[in-house]
Amino acid sequence: MATGLSKKLTKFKIKRNHNHLTLFQLLDESQPYEQLSRLRDDELSGLGKTNQYISRIQGSLIGLAVGDALGAPVEFRPRSYMVDNPVSDMTSGGTWGLNAGQWTDDTSMALCLAASLISKGGSDAYDQLVRYKRWFRKGYMSSTGICFDIGASTRQAIIEFETRQHQSAQTLKEK
Repeated sequence: MATGLSKKLTKFKIKRNHNHLTLFQLLDESQPYEQLSRLRDDELSGLGKTNQYISRIQGSLIGLAVGDALGAPVEFRPRSYMVDNPVSDMTSGGTWGLNAGQWTDDTSMALCLAASLISKGGSDAYDQLVRYKRWFRKGYMSSTGICFDIGASTRQAIIEFETRQHQSAQTLKEK
C-alpha cells in the first residue's frame, strides 16, 4: 500500500531533472542529494512486508525530514511568533529562506550518520566525521546542495578533524 508521500511532496519539489530514488540510494554517497520528494513511496511501502526493521528506520528518517522541513520556516523564532503564526502546512521562508519542504542542518547531519551506519554496518567515527566534513564543505545530504547552517561547536569539531586528518596524511606521506 503506497503512503501517498510522494504525491503530497511533489508541489515542494525543486525543478530539476532527477530520477526518483529509494532511501537506500539517497543514503548512498555516490548519488546526488537534494530533495525528499525524490523518494518513491511505492518502493518504501513494500519493505514493511519483508523487513519491518528497515521499514521503521526509513519511516523514522522520512518523519525526521518532513518534521524538520515543516518547522524550518519558524526555526529561531520567538514563542510569541509561534502563538500568532501556528505551523499548519509546509511553507517557504524562515531564517534561511528555504523553499517549502527543504530540511535543515539537523536532518542533513542525521542523514550523514544514517549513511555511515548503513555503509559501515555499524558505528565508525572516522567515516561519520568524513561525511560531516563533506556536508560542511560540499553540501552532502543537504536539501539545498550547500551547508547553509552549522552550529559553532559542530563547525569547530569538523575543522579540528580536518586539521588532524591533514596532519595524519602528511605523516603517512613522509614515511
